[in-house]
Amino acid sequence: MAFKNLKIGTKLISAFIAVALIAAIIGIIGFTQVNKLDEIGDQNYKHGVVGQVLLGDITEAIYHIRVDILSVIISPSIRIVENSLKSIEEQNLEMLKFIKDYEKLITDSEEKSFLEKFKSSYKNY
Repeated sequence: MAFKNLKIGTKLISAFIAVALIAAIIGIIGFTQVNKLDEIGDQNYKHGVVGQVLLGDITEAIYHIRVDILSVIISPSIRIVENSLKSIEEQNLEMLKFIKDYEKLITDSEEKSFLEKFKSSYKNY
C-alpha cells in the first residue's frame, strides 16, 4: 500500500517506467523471434526452393539426353549423330554437377536413399 502514499508525479513516472519495461520485453522477444523466423526462412529456401530448382534442372537434362539419343537412333546424317553425341556428353556432365549440388542440400535419409537409387538407375541407363 506504499503506492497510495506516493505523489502523483512519482506514480506517473513509475507507471511510465513499468510500461517502458513491458514494451522493451515485448521488443526483445519480438526481435529474437524475427531472427529465428529469418533463419527458418533461409533454411526453407536453401532446402526447398533451391532443391526443387536443381531437381527441375536434372529432369530437364534427362529430357535433353533422351531427345539426343532419339536423334542418334533415327538420324541418317553422321553430322547430326556427332552433334547429338556431343550434346549427350555435355548434358551428362551438367546433370552430374546438378546431382552433386543437390547432394549437398539433402538432410533426410529417405531423400538420400531415393537419390542413390536414381544414381544407380541412371548408371544402367
